[in-house]
Amino acid sequence: MTFDNCLNFMAGVGCGVAVGLLVAPKSGADMRNEIAGKAAEGQDAVKNTVHEAVGDFKSAIQRRIAVADHTIKEGLSAFDDARDVYLKS
Repeated sequence: MTFDNCLNFMAGVGCGVAVGLLVAPKSGADMRNEIAGKAAEGQDAVKNTVHEAVGDFKSAIQRRIAVADHTIKEGLSAFDDARDVYLKS
């Protein structure tokens, strides 16, 4: 993209913003309040998503720990059984 194209693009964006502000159906204060509300909603949505992801991650880790604990107990039990069989023979 050449400098002239960039300049034309920026001029177009500026004109679009100016026209949008001129024909906006709400006052600046109303618009700021609406934007702040939408930002707060977005922040809450992100927080909820993060909390759900953390909860899912914790659950997955707890399941893995339970499987590892069970596997260790089974291995120790098998070792004890094998040791008893060896010592009796």
